[in-house]
Amino acid sequence: MPFVANTAHDEDIARLHAEGKGRNQIARELEIAPYTVSSASKRMGLVYDGSQRLMAAETLRREAAERRSELTIGLLDDVERLRARLFGPITYTQYGGKDFEKREDTLSEPLPQDQASLARAVGMLLDRAIKLDEYDRTGATLDDAFNFLDGVNIVIRGEVVPNKSIEGSSADND
Repeated sequence: MPFVANTAHDEDIARLHAEGKGRNQIARELEIAPYTVSSASKRMGLVYDGSQRLMAAETLRREAAERRSELTIGLLDDVERLRARLFGPITYTQYGGKDFEKREDTLSEPLPQDQASLARAVGMLLDRAIKLDEYDRTGATLDDAFNFLDGVNIVIRGEVVPNKSIEGSSADND
């Protein structure tokens, strides 16, 4: 028996594609398998524009960068608060005795073991803040992705032959 394509969703797929929706989004909206959308799209000659995915990814990247920035600021605030406690006065509270009495002692600075714990916490928080800041300074942007894709398209079209230099020597493209 020959294969017969299921065209029941073709009209909806074409309409959603025209609205700029991606394959997976169409599949979710129509509650069908992504493969079904791919097959119908291929049959109808529909092509999905990857720039929308890139734009969505860039938006998510920027939102994540903003959240990391806020987190970095919060970590630095925590570092300052803990650092101030390293050498400032501190009140120790103890409960004990048969009547479970409360006793408070105020010292001019924390005990050495508590200072060591605070110093470790300050170091860890500062390290995390620095790593978050470094992470955002090394990330690629949407422009980097588009420039890369433009370069790939130029090579595919044969407008430029890729440089096949060895060990960094440059070759002239005439």
